[in-house]
Amino acid sequence: MVSHEFRWLPERASFGQAIQEGLIGEPRFLIVDQFLPFCADPNARLPRWRFDKDAGGGWLGASGSHLIDQIRAWLGDFHSLRANLLTVSDRVNVAEDSYSMRFVTKGGVEGSMQQSAGMSVSDGCG
Repeated sequence: MVSHEFRWLPERASFGQAIQEGLIGEPRFLIVDQFLPFCADPNARLPRWRFDKDAGGGWLGASGSHLIDQIRAWLGDFHSLRANLLTVSDRVNVAEDSYSMRFVTKGGVEGSMQQSAGMSVSDGCG
């Protein structure tokens, strides 16, 4: 079983229902941007696996997987996508803390998604 629990957050479920009922018209373009200072401080105590490349860590898997699931639940499967994995915090030799992605769904919706857990408020986050 895959646990994408954020799919059922009230605001996400409401948005999905609005799409399904045609309340926003036919979706054509989606932008999802999220910036969190979750790991901006390299001294913050986090589970080791979170940024361990060898353990499958990285922000795309930890958080991006939930947004990818959400987009698929709202708009259907992807036709094409490309992504970049980035580390913007002062951490070294770790899996990414940020990513950016462009996509087209099988239904023709174009979109972009980017998320960073490595930006601090002083970097322009917040």
